[in-house]
Amino acid sequence: MKTGLYPKSGKCVPCEYPCLTCSSKTYCYSCGYDVEKRVADSTCRCKDGWWDDKSECRPCITPCTACTSETFCTWCDSNNTGLYADKNGICKPCYYPCVMCKGPGVCITCGWDIENRKTDSTCTCLRGYYECGTKCKPCIAPCKACTSETNCIDCNNATSGYYYKDYCRPCDYPCVTCDDNMKCLTCGYEPTKRNAIPGCTCKVGYYELGYSCMDCVAPCIKCSSPSIC
Repeated sequence: MKTGLYPKSGKCVPCEYPCLTCSSKTYCYSCGYDVEKRVADSTCRCKDGWWDDKSECRPCITPCTACTSETFCTWCDSNNTGLYADKNGICKPCYYPCVMCKGPGVCITCGWDIENRKTDSTCTCLRGYYECGTKCKPCIAPCKACTSETNCIDCNNATSGYYYKDYCRPCDYPCVTCDDNMKCLTCGYEPTKRNAIPGCTCKVGYYELGYSCMDCVAPCIKCSSPSIC
């Protein structure tokens, strides 16, 4: 082992660079050549931040933190500079809204209105916000989702009294809230005198007049008007 040889086909064969001692062509026991710059495992590869020119470990050039040659980066110092290594091994700046990234459109961390952005690789604005310059601005009520201040794509129909059809439209009487198919979610206008959703019609003993459920005239217990029993 001390001789830097390993057995192969009945012969003693010299260990290959960068091994000092080895058990095979690909398995080092100990490293030679810039030992302090190499990983202490069976590969003896150069540590991160260094590249192997087949005689020694040479430093990657800033802002590279990992490289395969003097001119080819595999990882850039994105922690400090907001860069990523492209397919040609060149460090390029991360695209907005990334602060750190693995590539174009693949964010590691977001910048600009962090609290209003998704915590994923897109860093897009949260639902209820739209991209405006470097800000995520809130959609204008009753919009629940929008692509701009004037382009609404969904309405907050559960609480706002609107439903979406090309734009936010108010729920029809007698609904207080409704879904996008115009089915009532909650009834308004004297709800104690109305049937449960989806109809919100006046209960037996009442008839519809304007926005009110009016009492049928005695002795009528079911009517459609004061004169039709």
